Amino acid sequence: MTIDLKTTRPDGTPRTVPLTDDDVARGRVLVRWMRVALVVGIVVSLGLVVFVWTQVPVWTTTPYRRHGVEHSLPTFALLLFPGLGLGMLASTLRKSSAYVPPRERTFLLVAMPIFVVFIVGATAYLASTYLAAGASS
Repeated sequence: MTIDLKTTRPDGTPRTVPLTDDDVARGRVLVRWMRVALVVGIVVSLGLVVFVWTQVPVWTTTPYRRHGVEHSLPTFALLLFPGLGLGMLASTLRKSSAYVPPRERTFLLVAMPIFVVFIVGATAYLASTYLAAGASS
């Protein structure tokens, strides 16, 4: 007896239950809402980036210390968090993205809003440090 470890457990039981049509429909709805939430978060983050770039010179930096060494972070670092959102958005554009098992669907329902709030909050925090650095220089 051969066991395919990709689809079965060592005892021979299947690892996943085949998805029903209802599960696929729920996955499509979830993916649609994920895309909307990500697009809103990316647009808000990019709006903050543009606001900062119009208020302070683009070459403005903000200092930070790591391992006792002083570094300076340019304003282009503001694009990091919208870039993370674009990467996540790109992952939802695959053809198989609607095939979300129930446990993953529950996880995404909880994690996606937290991720979008993190993107917007991190961009806002970083934007405030640049605005403070631009006002003091």
